[in-house]
Amino acid sequence: MLGDLARYRVLTAEQLRRRHFRGGASSTTLNRLNKLKAAGYITRATMGYGHGAVWLLTPKGATASATGLPAPRARTGFYEGFPGGYYHHHCVVADVAAALLAKAASLSVAASWQTEAEWCQQQGSAATGSPRPDGVLRLTASDGTIQRLAVEVERHPKPARAYAVKLRWYCQQLAAGAFERVRWYCGDDVTLRHVQIAVAAANLPEMETRPLAPLLAALTPLAA
Repeated sequence: MLGDLARYRVLTAEQLRRRHFRGGASSTTLNRLNKLKAAGYITRATMGYGHGAVWLLTPKGATASATGLPAPRARTGFYEGFPGGYYHHHCVVADVAAALLAKAASLSVAASWQTEAEWCQQQGSAATGSPRPDGVLRLTASDGTIQRLAVEVERHPKPARAYAVKLRWYCQQLAAGAFERVRWYCGDDVTLRHVQIAVAAANLPEMETRPLAPLLAALTPLAA
């Protein structure tokens, strides 16, 4: 559990139950989380009224995770329009990762997920102040070839110009062979259209857009 919290930065109790107590009662997960909290390894933060709560590591928990990843900073301000939006964004990204890995497994394709935190750790100082993907899906073919799909989760629309910096960065990364493809999952039709316009302007066939809802339909809703 500590390792997953280090990798994904924040997770809900339900997301942790799916990963570690699948088929078990929610109370089992909560009992474990409360024990870790009492021991000082994790803490709980709300995502704003009516938006549930998440669990995240303390510095003690980050050390115990043995991942080399730091504890996330507490985020209390607005992000994407509401308090706790930063936490909710990372929870949605974690669900996207779970859905993509499940889909790959159903097709008997070997796959792994590199989180944003792990990607930044791998890049070292080069990641400082740089754009970064929300995650990278690594697909391994039968011949051992690895295809890297950079994933972006865009839940709310922005003006097309707001994507310019990240799109230029992805153009550079694709040209350098850091990724083979880039896929944007969008939270609603308006967001999808905004991203499609920006991606079309970049004129790169390696970039694609998809609606978010169908991907997550098989997963249970986020819970506190």
